[in-house]
Amino acid sequence: MRTLVAMLIVAPMAAGCASIPTQSVPDQSMVAWKGKTVAFTSRPRPSMVMMTAGKGAFGPIGVAAGISAGNALVKEDNIPDPAPRVANDLLQIAERQYGVVPASLPPPTVDTRDVAQLANAGKGADLLFDVESLGQGINYYPTDWSHYWLMSGLILRVIDVRTGAVVGEAVCRQSSQHQQNPPDRKQLLANEGQLLKSMIAAQSDACRDQFVGQVLRVGAPQGPAGAGAVAQSH
Repeated sequence: MRTLVAMLIVAPMAAGCASIPTQSVPDQSMVAWKGKTVAFTSRPRPSMVMMTAGKGAFGPIGVAAGISAGNALVKEDNIPDPAPRVANDLLQIAERQYGVVPASLPPPTVDTRDVAQLANAGKGADLLFDVESLGQGINYYPTDWSHYWLMSGLILRVIDVRTGAVVGEAVCRQSSQHQQNPPDRKQLLANEGQLLKSMIAAQSDACRDQFVGQVLRVGAPQGPAGAGAVAQSH
């Protein structure tokens, strides 16, 4: 099961603050984007993990129980995957900034990171915006078992469908671990998970804004583009 949080629950501090390289779309590509058609992918929703101190005491078995509890919560409270909304936001921004147009084909359904397969799935469009959600993890504090923090992540790949090349890419991780006054379980899940949904939305918006600046380079100084470092929230 491809899920960010299965790893992060085991070692949250190790994964929380590492910088991840990113690739900005080069100038020459953006100049040629006017009139290009853009599709974005549709992916299966990854798991959510809901950990408690009781589950944490049982190691991998507890993580499995946390995944089951998190997925049940997703179903019961209808918690959406943020990836489609972020992809649509990025498309609208690219429309305004670079003159791309939405492709007429429906979002291709994919469940792979293989670039050749992604490019093939995007046939019928010029560009493919592949936004992949890495899931969400709800974890308790080691020194305060009654309060919780949220970690989530997204990946963006911009693929030139004709050449099969990735022309822009970044990974974003967000965490509320150091927020003041973290919620307890009742607060987090009240009103069909209203607070949890708003926290997920805020973290996905932060990732979208990161992708806009560092991959699409909207609002960033124009010039030679290449690898950079993705800032993280922690």
